Amino acid sequence: MISTVPGLTVLSKCFNLDGSNSTYSAANPYCQLIQRDGAGQLVSVSTPYLNLGGLKTAGIEAQLHLGLPATFIAESGRVYVDAGVNWLSSYKVQLLPGAPFLDYTDVSNGGAGTGSVPPRATPRWKGLATLGYRSEAVSVGVRWKYQGSMRDVSTVLTPATAQVGVGAYSTFDLFTSFRVSKAYEFRVGVNNFTDKSLPFVASSQNGTDVALYDPLGRTFYAGVKLNF
Repeated sequence: MISTVPGLTVLSKCFNLDGSNSTYSAANPYCQLIQRDGAGQLVSVSTPYLNLGGLKTAGIEAQLHLGLPATFIAESGRVYVDAGVNWLSSYKVQLLPGAPFLDYTDVSNGGAGTGSVPPRATPRWKGLATLGYRSEAVSVGVRWKYQGSMRDVSTVLTPATAQVGVGAYSTFDLFTSFRVSKAYEFRVGVNNFTDKSLPFVASSQNGTDVALYDPLGRTFYAGVKLNF
């Protein structure tokens, strides 16, 4: 498997936080990814693509769509539910050939880069569900996005000094659209209408993870669609 390795993993393995560099050798391959200035201060941590040992993962994804006539509202009306659920059974990574597999199941890894292995988050449960009504003239609904609670990545890399994990995270969106005529359709909505705040992520340098969670809070939008 070829992937980038998170900077936090580079530092942990170089400074023997997981027991992989007991002599604190500067020749350690992960220490070689750390750049310092003339005074010895850390300047940057490289996260190049490496040949990792392996990745083992398993889980179940399920999707459901249910639509029922709602002619008591309008002749063309339908009430519907769209739902998707992901259950992660296991996510284990071998960072180097011959090294033990580390269990990253249900882990928050705020120090991970986009597309890296391990990823930013491997929650046991994820869900996306929409409950709505639509007809030829009107559409309205609510969307729920859910991510289960997770352990901090320090429980894998430095279990003796594990940091607090991240709690479950949910946001709700409201949306509606209505057709004035065959030529005009308007839409409005509210994302994160409960104004859910960013959670604390111990493994992230800034204390949270704006790449994974909503940094804006409650936002509104409106638009129009014209048919010619």
